[in-house]
Amino acid sequence: MTELEKIARTFYERVSAGGVEGVLALLADEIKCSIPGPSIIPYSGAFHGKSGVREFFRILTEHEDLQSFVPHEFIVDEARGIV
Repeated sequence: MTELEKIARTFYERVSAGGVEGVLALLADEIKCSIPGPSIIPYSGAFHGKSGVREFFRILTEHEDLQSFVPHEFIVDEARGIV
């Protein structure tokens, strides 16, 4: 298992557990996150920095009751990953 895959798996474990601060600890300070979707989806759009990602999760949990967040497959090499 590559280091990138370990990080990806940890990320999804922390998201599933609801540990936003633990998720943020894995991210770079200058992270840029884009969630595609129409403007009627309140958590779609661009989020910048850890504070932006924190805000994304706040909005997401305010509008959605996630029952399950489990990835089915990890395809990872040394430079990139698809979950």
